[in-house]
Amino acid sequence: MAVSLLVNSPFRLIGIKSWSKGCVGAVAKRCCSSSPVSTPPPPPSPLKTRAVVFLSKYFNDVEWLVERTSAFRSWMQKFSYYGSTLGLYGDNMIATFYILRLGGSVRFAGHSEWFRQDSRGRISKNMLKMVELPVDGVDASGTLIDYDGLDYLVSQSGLRTLSLSGCPKVDGWFLSRLYVFRDSLEELNLSGCPNVTEGALASLHHLRNLRRLELSLPASSNPGLVRILLEEVLPDCHVAGIEYNQGLRHTDPQGTETDTERDTASHRDALTHRDTSTH
Repeated sequence: MAVSLLVNSPFRLIGIKSWSKGCVGAVAKRCCSSSPVSTPPPPPSPLKTRAVVFLSKYFNDVEWLVERTSAFRSWMQKFSYYGSTLGLYGDNMIATFYILRLGGSVRFAGHSEWFRQDSRGRISKNMLKMVELPVDGVDASGTLIDYDGLDYLVSQSGLRTLSLSGCPKVDGWFLSRLYVFRDSLEELNLSGCPNVTEGALASLHHLRNLRRLELSLPASSNPGLVRILLEEVLPDCHVAGIEYNQGLRHTDPQGTETDTERDTASHRDALTHRDTSTH
């Protein structure tokens, strides 16, 4: 009887109801907390959106800017390298190191040996013993030497031999700057240079001590005439690589002016004009 009263007591019923509500709430809370809540991703910032649009529209410009930045950084490294070399060894060795880094070779005054880097980029120790000697021979054949590269060579006033065979960046502007070697240069090789034209050769009239000039003018219509006129301008110089009869035609038996004579006159006028304009 006491047990039935305890169970059927209204207070007991209230306690059981509150307990069941608490369990249900705890279970519901646990279920809600364990299930992941899907929240939408935040929208991209306006700055990022504008940056993506800019890159998509101006990709080529950005690529060019990156390349120019890389080239400028490389130039600064090269400048610091040659600056330190100049401080340690002077003009002679900075000219030497420049040619060696291009892949060429050099010869020092009073010596017949040519020095170049080996396959690992190393130089001979014997070369470092000649830091006091000027450079009298440069072989830059097949390299990318250009007009600005002459800045490293103009100090070598005793340069006697210069080989530029197959250099794609040697042109008329480059040749016009060779006047700094007018008192020393004796041998010059310009064979296989695609940008050396007939008109550009007129600037060589300054090289009064030139004894040998090697040429190949595949684009010239009359290379034989160019050789004749060059030997007139430089009477002590032997022009090699071109035969006298290359491009020459037979004379007209009627005595009229032939193509060869007209071409000779035009070539002489071109050389004379360039010769007077450079003074």
